[in-house]
Amino acid sequence: MSSCGRGRRISVRTKLTMALADTLAPILAKFGGRAFAVIDGARFPDIRSNRGWLRLSSEQMERIKETMQARSHGRIARYLRETAGSCLVSMGRTQLQDFVVAAESRGRAIGLRTERGLGQFAFLELVSQGTFAASDRARQFLRSGPGTPDQSMNELLVAMTDTCRRMQHQ
Repeated sequence: MSSCGRGRRISVRTKLTMALADTLAPILAKFGGRAFAVIDGARFPDIRSNRGWLRLSSEQMERIKETMQARSHGRIARYLRETAGSCLVSMGRTQLQDFVVAAESRGRAIGLRTERGLGQFAFLELVSQGTFAASDRARQFLRSGPGTPDQSMNELLVAMTDTCRRMQHQ
């Protein structure tokens, strides 16, 4: 649980529900902003009057997936601008987006699954100018850690940060 606004507590489930609602809102807006849905070509005027499970077509699910993926890429690009902005001076917006998509693909091939892990991987790819993923030693470390590759990625960045801090204080 976390707090939000005037001392209210919002559960993780509520946050996920709100995120899904944000993702679905543009789809509903395409239908005039009214509460109706198109299910297999049939129009249902009022979703609230249709009791039961919400049914989405495979096309609608694909649009939701693409929207969520685009938002994830945007958050990773924003993270890279905040943490490694000096490395992005010569990169335009589309080049950065292409870099994030490529880094995600390479990260998933190694076994990364979370947005955080993929963002950290993209950061290391950016500052190493693409040599991090090419390193057999790095790939082996991420795959053979005691936890998931995402946990190993986080441990690696924490260790790197600690080492940098020690070097600065010497």
